[in-house]
Amino acid sequence: MSQQPDNGSEGNAAATATSNLQQMIAASLGMASQNAVLAQQQANILHQAVTTLGIEQLYAGSPSSDNFDKTLEQLQKVIDLSQSSGGSGGS
Repeated sequence: MSQQPDNGSEGNAAATATSNLQQMIAASLGMASQNAVLAQQQANILHQAVTTLGIEQLYAGSPSSDNFDKTLEQLQKVIDLSQSSGGSGGS
């Protein structure tokens, strides 16, 4: 009488480990892509804010030291806010 092979969990350890590894890699790549998109969005927001403040400076009329200093302070606030909210930090 011949024995039938057992289709239980014996011998499936390598396949299970490989599938777990592949799932982890897929999840990691997905998260890396999401992080890259978030960093790009944050950089775009920062660039838009800097452009807006620069245009405000141009429309302010005669360039004075006070206007320029005020604009620099506003830019620093935008950068600090971007960095504190988990932004890319200028990348």
